[in-house]
Amino acid sequence: MTDVKISAFGSIRDQKINLYTLFNRHGHAVSITNYGATITSWHVPDRYGKWSSIVIGFDNIIDYLNCTFYPGATIGRYSNFIADAKFSLDGQNYSLSKNHENHHLHGGNCGFDKKIWKLEQLDRATASITFYHLSPDGDEGYPGNVKVWVTYSLGDDNSLSIKYRAQTDKPTVLSLTNHTYFNLVANKDAMLEHSLTVLANTYTPTDRKIPTGELSDVHNTPYDFREHRPIKALIDKVEVYNVNYVIQKNLSEKLALAATLSHHSSGRTLKAYTTMPGLQLYVNNGGICLETQHFPNAPNHTFFPSPILLPGQEYQHITRYVVS
Repeated sequence: MTDVKISAFGSIRDQKINLYTLFNRHGHAVSITNYGATITSWHVPDRYGKWSSIVIGFDNIIDYLNCTFYPGATIGRYSNFIADAKFSLDGQNYSLSKNHENHHLHGGNCGFDKKIWKLEQLDRATASITFYHLSPDGDEGYPGNVKVWVTYSLGDDNSLSIKYRAQTDKPTVLSLTNHTYFNLVANKDAMLEHSLTVLANTYTPTDRKIPTGELSDVHNTPYDFREHRPIKALIDKVEVYNVNYVIQKNLSEKLALAATLSHHSSGRTLKAYTTMPGLQLYVNNGGICLETQHFPNAPNHTFFPSPILLPGQEYQHITRYVVS
C-alpha cells in the first residue's frame, strides 16, 4: 500500500532534519530529506528480484554537509552556470556570488541545496510530499522575494514525479532542477556499463564550461546519443560528459521524453520526461545526472529560451522519472 514514513535524520544548528520515505503499492521506496529537499535513495528490484537503491546518496546528514557534488539535491535559484556571476534585467545589472572560479554555479555559496526546507504537505494516500522555501530579495545577489514549492510523488506506475512551482514579487530569473546521480546497478565502479539515449539533435557548446550562445549539431560528435548506445563507447573522446542538450519536442507536447538510461545485466531502465527545454548530462562521482533545466547562462543569451519570471506569473516545471 502507498504510505509516507518519517524518521529522524539529525540536526543542523538545533534545527531538526527529517527523512521522509515514500512507498508505492509495489514496495518501491524513495527517501527525501528536508535538507536541500534532497533525494537520498530510491529502492527498486532488479531483474532477479534483488532490491537496491538506483541513486547515489548518504545515510546521514553529516556526509551531506561535507559533500560538494550536490547528490540528489534541489538546485536553485539557477541551475548550472551564469557567466562572470552577473546578468542584466530590465536595464538593471545584478552581481551574483562567485563560487566556481569567476562564475556563479548552482545557486551560489548557499543555494537551495543547503537550505532547510519547510514541510508544507504530506499525503500518505498518494505517496507525495511538498516542501516550501522562501528565498529573500538579494539572496546570493538575485532580485525578488521568491516562494518555491517542490512536490515529490511516487506513483504505482513506478514513476517519481517532481513538480516545481514558484512566485516572485520582482522580475527575476529562475531555473530549478534536481541533481540526482543515477546508477542503475548500485555499483559506482559499473557506471560506464550503462547505455543511454538522449532525444536531442543539438546541444549548447561551451568555452571553458560556459555556453557560447550557439547551438551545435550532435551528429559526428561524442555527444550523439540519438540511438541507444553504451556510454563507455564515447567516453574516451571527451574529458567528461557535462553537456546541455536541446530536447526535441512537438509543438503540442508539454511533458516530453528526454532520455532513456539502461543497464543490461540488472535489467533496469529509467526514462526521464520533462517540460523544460534543456537536459544536462553529467557523468561523474559514480553516477549519471539527467538534470532538466533552462539552458546554462540563459540570462545572458537572449537567443536561448527565457528563464525570466515576472510578478503575477507562476513558474511551473515537471520532471518525471519512470523505472522499469
